[in-house]
Amino acid sequence: MREDSFIVVLIEDDGPGLAPGDREEVLQRGRRLDESEPGHGFGLPIALELAELYGGALVLEGSALGGLAVRLSLPG
Repeated sequence: MREDSFIVVLIEDDGPGLAPGDREEVLQRGRRLDESEPGHGFGLPIALELAELYGGALVLEGSALGGLAVRLSLPG
């Protein structure tokens, strides 16, 4: 979708979501909330850094489906 001069990709799920305080935490490098699965906690922080590098943004918010929504906005 387009919003003003940005291309926006919105990804939503109907899972348990994240508390607002946890949303900021998972955007920090190396920080993971679910240690039961393998991973290193770099995916979201790298996506955020790349979005900002290109003049965009990555925002975690509540989804209308009940879970988490990830909004990636890039200049278009």
